[in-house]
Amino acid sequence: MSVARATPAEPARLVRHEHLALQLRAELARGRWDVGSRLPTFRVLARQYHASMATVRQAIAELGHQGLVQSRQGVGVFVVALPAERQPRPFRRLAVVLPNPEFFDRVSAGILSVAEPRGIDVTVSMTHYQPDEEIRRVRQALRQGAEALVIAPFRQPAEDDDHWQQLVADLRLPTVLIERVPPDSTSAPISHVTTDVARGTLDAVRHLIGHGARRLALYAPGTRILWPTVLDGFLAALHGAGIPVVPELVVCEEGASAIGFARRCADFGADGIFVTREPSTLELLPALRSVGLRIPDDVAIMEFCDREAATAEVALSGIVQPRFEVGAMAMHLLLRRFETGLDEVCHVSYRPRLVLRHSCGCHD
Repeated sequence: MSVARATPAEPARLVRHEHLALQLRAELARGRWDVGSRLPTFRVLARQYHASMATVRQAIAELGHQGLVQSRQGVGVFVVALPAERQPRPFRRLAVVLPNPEFFDRVSAGILSVAEPRGIDVTVSMTHYQPDEEIRRVRQALRQGAEALVIAPFRQPAEDDDHWQQLVADLRLPTVLIERVPPDSTSAPISHVTTDVARGTLDAVRHLIGHGARRLALYAPGTRILWPTVLDGFLAALHGAGIPVVPELVVCEEGASAIGFARRCADFGADGIFVTREPSTLELLPALRSVGLRIPDDVAIMEFCDREAATAEVALSGIVQPRFEVGAMAMHLLLRRFETGLDEVCHVSYRPRLVLRHSCGCHD
């Protein structure tokens, strides 16, 4: 029986200057400083709020963009307006739009764990990766009176993405994206909660390297949306260890053959593999065995662990995406907006958890 060990996920938090800007805005709203008064110096604010000078400058700049303060060269920063009165709003109806139930079931569970104790009605619908269905579901949520929206778009939105423009054209309610980042040009106040896939890949490949792997392979068939971030993490791990990349062992392509990749591993002497989908790993295991490669004696494997990782023919090591935590955090961000009445935008990223089992050489 293998023993699973896990590293804790990094805590999620607001960008430091955004958090400080919210604190200072709240102080203004409570009347700590009147219009026309001068704020304490950056050095004093840094000491009072336990922040760096750079963080204070960014926070003050953010308040300047909001029209609340104004810097006067050589004199200081002055209050020119107070935040409009914001009242907490009731929150009773949430719409959740997801691509499929299999991958996102834990996300849904995380959302419900926060929503149900507060009496919030949650409607979950699936788009099955159909663009038209995604737009239809979002518009349906608006018509049916949803007060907030959590959505995992079927692909990463881009600046010039017509589908994305249609999706947000009428979006005026508080929204959080799951595992996707809104383009910079998006004017709607949309927050997002993501998994740091590049960092997770880096952790996994570093583990293989730390246990002696020197001919690393990447197998990413049919997971186009993950290719850029996974490849970033994979290459960063190799470059950081001074290990050359073997192009023949990096496969990011639709419809890649498991047996074809296994033969490449045998031909080029791969001793460590990172795989981006558990179904792909389950196909790869017998293919590697058929070309004479034993796991983990000849080649160690790390992957995106999912449902069958611990019960596969070889217990699979890899990174686990914190889906439950992602869903719960999306809900907390929405609650914060309703409770404060502020249209703040928050960005949260979770570090995947590393789980070690037999496929990377972990034994009892």
